[in-house]
Amino acid sequence: MRYLMCLFALVLTTSMLGQDFIKQYEKNYNVSKYEDLFVIQNKNSYRDIKVLDKKGKLIYETEGWVYSAYFYEGVPYIYVVTLTDVPFQNRKKIKEAYKLVYYDLKKKKTGEFTHIFTGYFSFKDKDKIYAKYEDKTSGKLGIIDGNMSVVIPAIYDDIDIFTSSPNLFAVRKADKYTLLDTAGKNVIGTEYINPNKDGTYPDTRFKGPNEEVYIIGSNDGKKVGVYNVSQKSVFIPFEYESIGEYYVNTNTIEVKQDGYSALLDLFNNSKPIYDQSFKVTRLMNILRYEQENVFIVNIEKDKTNRFELNKNLIYQGKLVFDSKYAIDMISDKSLNNDHFVFGELASSRPFLYDFKEKREVISPSAEIKDNFRIHRVENFKGDKNLYLLNVLPSGQRNNWYLLYNEKGECLVSFYPTKNIEVIAVDEVNKKYFYKATYTYKDKEVYSIYKNAHNIIVENANAKEVMYEVKNNIFIKEYIEDRVIKNQAGAKSLHKIQILESYTADGEYINKEEKVL
Repeated sequence: MRYLMCLFALVLTTSMLGQDFIKQYEKNYNVSKYEDLFVIQNKNSYRDIKVLDKKGKLIYETEGWVYSAYFYEGVPYIYVVTLTDVPFQNRKKIKEAYKLVYYDLKKKKTGEFTHIFTGYFSFKDKDKIYAKYEDKTSGKLGIIDGNMSVVIPAIYDDIDIFTSSPNLFAVRKADKYTLLDTAGKNVIGTEYINPNKDGTYPDTRFKGPNEEVYIIGSNDGKKVGVYNVSQKSVFIPFEYESIGEYYVNTNTIEVKQDGYSALLDLFNNSKPIYDQSFKVTRLMNILRYEQENVFIVNIEKDKTNRFELNKNLIYQGKLVFDSKYAIDMISDKSLNNDHFVFGELASSRPFLYDFKEKREVISPSAEIKDNFRIHRVENFKGDKNLYLLNVLPSGQRNNWYLLYNEKGECLVSFYPTKNIEVIAVDEVNKKYFYKATYTYKDKEVYSIYKNAHNIIVENANAKEVMYEVKNNIFIKEYIEDRVIKNQAGAKSLHKIQILESYTADGEYINKEEKVL
């Protein structure tokens, strides 16, 4: 028992001593422990690493010109990338200027890697780390692990360590890439993997369901498909001329064949949502309508001219509309909260399509100016046959409101406007009268319109005027304060009700007054 007490006291004393000498480093250094050694890494310099024994004695530190030094916790080496002794002017390539030296924490001694070191060690799976190296004689690349043991021999022209999948390497000989595991086995079963745009590393642009990694692959270097790296299996057959964008939200991927794209549903065994028969040259965006996807696509319009394209929508496997005019842009705001699709024609004129009613509202014959960009659309007062557009003219800061019917005719143009409402309806002549409220010189005023162009009353007091239509006569009613003399000559203030009558075309007829 007494022996155990002494042993406990000794351990406690040693621990406290360790804590005491470490405290001076804690502010500027990251402190790690390997067995009975302390590894001290400077927070402000990746070149400064020290090793202390359990008593705090310095037994190793990086010194001289160090390009980079690093230590992975749990790995028994400190890696130091430093310059060779080759004079600077004689170095033909930057990689020839560097070498890897190391400090072995187990053996407590330094060593030097015999080949050219070309990359940092990277974590792959827990404590397994790998780096590229170059053979000094052949100039070929290989892979070493954290113990500086050769994993992949230096026989390749290029190597990419897969950071997205553990223990896999993309290796290239000439123009052929393939995937190797740490045993050097070809896991994809083919020597062709598509490089990325700059022709260097494999194209690993997307992750699929459950964070599985996919890579663009090929059997012959021409036709491509998709290989599931995580499952080590072909996911999309190697039969397409190119693989386009992967859309993670819808789990779909665009593929191309004979110059046209198809969209594959990865939730449904890669079944095409649309195929090459639609003549889609590019999928632009994906919208939503009634819980289903709507695809904005570029459609080839003229077979004799591959550059003449038109925007269109694919919904439930069909083109939504076949316009007689070229749509240049469909807004990403479309369908977000409602059932309208809008954008611009190739002539810079706006267009509007009612997705719910399946009709084009604004056509080339509609009364609308060029360079108006639509920002928002809604049915006016719930009427499915009237459309209220919030538009911004080119070069202006203030929005306009335009009111259209289902025939694409502009009924009213309001600017600048806070609110619009129908104040009266001539049922016989099928005419509406509109009130546009806006702010003018810090005062709320409004104008009364009988159509898109003619103003009946302008800048009236919005709180005092009422309108109605009776027997095809347009009645304007308002109250006026007026001083009136009685028979005795005394003056008094009275409220006067004034009724002005107009034809439905806004022509003045007469005025009636009544003292209230």
